[in-house]
Amino acid sequence: METKVVMQSARSSRRNFLRAAALGAAGFSGLGMLSPIAAAAEAQVVGWIKCAAMIAGLDPVEKGFLAPDGKTLPLPRWSEGFVVHLADHDWVLSVPACQWTVEALKSLARDAWGIDAAKSPREFNAIRNYVLANLTAMRLHAIRSAEGDVAFAADVARIIRA
Repeated sequence: METKVVMQSARSSRRNFLRAAALGAAGFSGLGMLSPIAAAAEAQVVGWIKCAAMIAGLDPVEKGFLAPDGKTLPLPRWSEGFVVHLADHDWVLSVPACQWTVEALKSLARDAWGIDAAKSPREFNAIRNYVLANLTAMRLHAIRSAEGDVAFAADVARIIRA
């Protein structure tokens, strides 16, 4: 019975690995983002699927991850590939949110604990790293933007005390 469960789990893991290669990689290029409908992007995804299939010991055409010719993605295209491609654009908010959060942490460290980030970068970085390891910059930005600096300071203080 245990062997059967392990084998099913291994097969499931292989399927998930192939699906992740097919869906999560759609549109990605080492040179930057490409549209998932661009031929160059599709060729890269096909290559990644072939590699994943080789590692998983599966036939990507037989499993339906590649078209019968083995050179393109099957039609109709999975909508998840487009969603993943578009979802990667969170950097429009996440990058500045992280910068704003670090600046807010600098002010909080100075006001609450007397730590000047410019004069004591090592001490500030220790606090910053600890806080951001426990609360994401996006979460802290959301709290600060929706509830204000007092709520921001309270959430940070909760982590520092923990």
